[in-house]
Amino acid sequence: MPDVKRRRRKDNLGGFRRKLGTEGMGITEEDRKRYQFRWVNEENLVTRTEEDDYDVVRRPGRPSKDSAEEGGSVWRKHVGKHEDGSPKYAVLTRKPRELYEEDRRRHDAAVDETMTSIRRGRAGVGADENLYTPEDGVSVRNG
Repeated sequence: MPDVKRRRRKDNLGGFRRKLGTEGMGITEEDRKRYQFRWVNEENLVTRTEEDDYDVVRRPGRPSKDSAEEGGSVWRKHVGKHEDGSPKYAVLTRKPRELYEEDRRRHDAAVDETMTSIRRGRAGVGADENLYTPEDGVSVRNG
């Protein structure tokens, strides 16, 4: 058998990965401008919807049920299985783009503040004055 170069079957370095698109769900370009869409595992749905301003995306023309776990009028996809072997589902959610971008700016500001502290030698919670820090601070480089 000739020596054939083998290519990788997947780009990630581990774990289960599945692309969860929104094709065929009737989401228009206008919807994409107005909302940020995200798939959320059902067990995290309450946190995302009640605490993080996401709304569940409803399927058009379908009767509504009260529970996302029962399916009903929500968009959901099978994403794996729980430890007990039961199916695990993700539900499509959306957040108004203005709120998403505002939250993203706050998140980025917090990351920038943390990185600035690291560069100055203050490594965050638990950092004390006895840690060695070079006179010109800590240098962080990409690559």
